[in-house]
Amino acid sequence: MDRVTNPSTKYPLFNRPVPAGGYCWWYIDAISDDQQYMLTIIAFIGSVFSPYYRRARRNNLADPLNHCSINVVLYGKQLMNRWCMTERPRQVVDVSPDRFVIGPSHLRFCETTPGQGILHITVDEKTAPAPREVKGSIKVSVSVQPEQFYLHPNQQHIWWPAAPNSTVKVDLKRPGLSWKGQAYVDMNWGRQPLEDDIDYWCWSRHHTNNTTTIHYDVHHKDSDIDAPPDDSIAVAIADNQLSQVKEAGCRHALPRTKWRMPRHVRSTRGNAAVERTLEDTPFYSRSLITSETNRQVGSAIHESVSLVRFCQPVVQAMLHCRMPRFPFSGKPIFKA
Repeated sequence: MDRVTNPSTKYPLFNRPVPAGGYCWWYIDAISDDQQYMLTIIAFIGSVFSPYYRRARRNNLADPLNHCSINVVLYGKQLMNRWCMTERPRQVVDVSPDRFVIGPSHLRFCETTPGQGILHITVDEKTAPAPREVKGSIKVSVSVQPEQFYLHPNQQHIWWPAAPNSTVKVDLKRPGLSWKGQAYVDMNWGRQPLEDDIDYWCWSRHHTNNTTTIHYDVHHKDSDIDAPPDDSIAVAIADNQLSQVKEAGCRHALPRTKWRMPRHVRSTRGNAAVERTLEDTPFYSRSLITSETNRQVGSAIHESVSLVRFCQPVVQAMLHCRMPRFPFSGKPIFKA
């Protein structure tokens, strides 16, 4: 992947312009210090995996601010997993450089020194299809590194591993949980739909000794996912310094999920295994895996995405059950 020349390093820049049909998302995942709990939060402008936004794109009505959502997911050995992703229209969305309001939930960034600060996240969401509450606050301490990458040669899609070595403090009222841990923060944005240019990707991040190593393999449109990827990146980030991984390792096939989603991972000597499948859907999987990178074996967060599967009509129909859309009711916008 090519690096972005002279990238804008202002984080989070929630009001970054997003063209019609485009998208922007802010991603956080975290693991508790005792390894008992995991958390994923993704805030979307132009929700790329939304069936409503895809239909709007096909009908040339693709206003990204009319398709915003916050995906909140909790995992735990002593906890029934909770997965929330309610889409909301622009009447209950508000953006500024350091604040993003999505209905009753919001994100707010407080910069303490240039490039460093606290990302405050307040969530008030419900799972679907069975409604269970996820309510409380998350604070992520970030220190931003500047390097960004294009995901496609047309330079329409950018990935920014903004703060891979972050820390988190979670305080939830529902379910009642409080914990601290290590967190990873990145950001993506694009000027056109992902599925126009990309068919499949596998991504993983491995954290050891204050260093995060990231492997990212991307297959462009109409490519063979069993063939070598069209673009690949392997970077290690420590103390806000990014370096290329010299021994990225071979591409190792992991067992497919129950939905037969393919999974691949880079591992130095092919030492890789699935510890736990966290999400298993027709087009997306998230897993906790064991892999070897930089000659160190450890746990890693892994995801694979098939945009070819995402576009299939049966998958689009199924998504409505997991991603409800909240209609505008005339109630005033929630202010952070």
